[in-house]
Amino acid sequence: MPYLGNEPAVAYTSTTKDSFSGDGSTTDFTMSKSANVNAVRVVVENVVQNPTVAYTCSGTTLSFTSAPPTGTSNIYVVHLGPPAATVAPPTTINNATTFTADLTVDTNTLYVDSTNNRVGLGTSSPSYKMTINTPDENHLRLENGSELGFMRVMDTGALDFWVHGDNSTDVMTFRNGSGAGLERMRIDSSGHVGIGTSSPNIANFGKALTITDSAGSNQIPAIELAYGSNTRGANIAVDNRASSKVLSITAVASDLSMSFGTNNTERMRIDSGGNVFIGKTVESATQDGFQFKQTGECVIGRGSNDTIFVFQDINTSGNTVGSIAITSSATSYNTSSDYRLKTDAQPMTGASARVQALNPVNFEWLSDGTRVDGFLAHEAQAVVPEAVHGTHNEVEVWADGDELPDGVSVGDNKLDDDGNTIPKMQGIDQSKLVPLLTAALQEAIAKIETLETKVAALEAG
Repeated sequence: MPYLGNEPAVAYTSTTKDSFSGDGSTTDFTMSKSANVNAVRVVVENVVQNPTVAYTCSGTTLSFTSAPPTGTSNIYVVHLGPPAATVAPPTTINNATTFTADLTVDTNTLYVDSTNNRVGLGTSSPSYKMTINTPDENHLRLENGSELGFMRVMDTGALDFWVHGDNSTDVMTFRNGSGAGLERMRIDSSGHVGIGTSSPNIANFGKALTITDSAGSNQIPAIELAYGSNTRGANIAVDNRASSKVLSITAVASDLSMSFGTNNTERMRIDSGGNVFIGKTVESATQDGFQFKQTGECVIGRGSNDTIFVFQDINTSGNTVGSIAITSSATSYNTSSDYRLKTDAQPMTGASARVQALNPVNFEWLSDGTRVDGFLAHEAQAVVPEAVHGTHNEVEVWADGDELPDGVSVGDNKLDDDGNTIPKMQGIDQSKLVPLLTAALQEAIAKIETLETKVAALEAG
């Protein structure tokens, strides 16, 4: 029969043989591998033993029905099962002199060019190290029929993924579509990436990545990450047309900030220090807009001395319920109080007694040891509940929507790293005590005036 290389050795297998020495008393011997009675040939004193009658096998244990006689290696077992080993083919099978001409398998299905060390699949004329189907000069091509699609490695080092066509430029292209196909993405020789455009390095901007929606001849970048002479640094835009940018996010290389714009106008900026500007571009007292500082401050500027709302809270009905306002000389902290927001207004009574129920104390803050005058929130809540926010001794609990740890249910207490509950601290708005104090003062004044009248009458009598 024919062989690839030299004819291998004739012997392929060797059997396994176990030898034992009888002592006239031992009946059990351990074989080198498991076997049943029909898978071994047992010989004692050169006499073949009858299976089952003379011996039995259980795993690797060979048991004789009577002890074999004494002798040196007078017992041997030949395993009749699979071969123990395969003899390795001779090393000369790799001898380069084995092939003296080209190798052809099944009418050019596989062709080995012994002269040029080339391999062709589907062709007897491989032009490079490997050619599949249709040969092409200096290329590694994986093709389907007449160039319906291929991957090509150019001798220039470029790599093309194509559906159809040819490209001699030093780029990597990705195409799909019928016929010659349409280019969808490109990595050019400078390393720039273009998606939807074959020219990612446009107008000397040095763009590293350009994703373009080609609308007619506009070729306006939809996503553009730029570097080099492009001072914009980076840009992400939707319908980024010269006259009307619907959305743009741009890194400003000149001051290391990031800007956000709509309708071709900057609307928000984050500067290099992390400050956020809305409607403003720099920190200026006379420029309209908001500024949120890294220090936690919120500054709102206007170009005049009109009242400026620094903070304004709007409820679900659209009404203003609170604000912080400033003028050129003062700051006001406002709670809504228009009579049109209220109904059933009644005089306050018993204010003096309620004031007596308040417990003003002098206390020390745990945080820094400062001593101040004030109230304990839960005590004041019993007298003026609207002045206090929160619940006495309330703690944090797991709620719907939380990512619950293992073994925790909604409503369970949250614990800190030390296993302690996490308190929800109460707060107090002491300004809401003013109406009660005013009413109590009025009651006291009325009593004082009554007493003054009585004293005057007594003195006159």
